[in-house]
Amino acid sequence: MFKRKKISKIKECIFVEKITLNEKGIIYIKPQNYSFAMIYRSAMGVHWDAEKQCLYHNPTKIWGILEWYTQILAAVKDEYGMMLIVQSNTIYENIDNETILKIKELSELII
Repeated sequence: MFKRKKISKIKECIFVEKITLNEKGIIYIKPQNYSFAMIYRSAMGVHWDAEKQCLYHNPTKIWGILEWYTQILAAVKDEYGMMLIVQSNTIYENIDNETILKIKELSELII
């Protein structure tokens, strides 16, 4: 018998306060007023930094910032049924303008 894949519906949209790329190439996504402490259960290489209040990715996989950005959004959707949304006032640190535009485009495609 085949298992049916669980189809998750979006329960809530959470706005992104800040997206940071650190010196090791790890992307941190800080949501506004929400904790994703159980995100590790998604088994997608995404984690929660309780001190920084940010989502971040596993540094062992060789992906670029856009692939990890998409992976983090997918993990939040799969595990919590929520959508992370960038806004015009989202802060970007250590991210070039071209990548910022691509992140905004990806966000529009996902909505």
